[in-house]
Amino acid sequence: MTANLPPQLLRLFVPRPPLPFLPPTDKTFEERKKLTISGIASFLDRCKDFDVDYIPTESPTELKKKRVFSI
Repeated sequence: MTANLPPQLLRLFVPRPPLPFLPPTDKTFEERKKLTISGIASFLDRCKDFDVDYIPTESPTELKKKRVFSI
């Protein structure tokens, strides 16, 4: 199909030369500092006494059930 195109358009589809290889400027992949992934277990002790005076409120579904049953 592209063989029927005029030369001006065929020049648009000519592949470009490959990019030259440049070595990385920083450390190699093996020497890089990697992130350590951990769970939330280390943060659970912070949550135990976060808000001692918290009074749970009713969720929207609980309020809806309360309204339905009160009618």
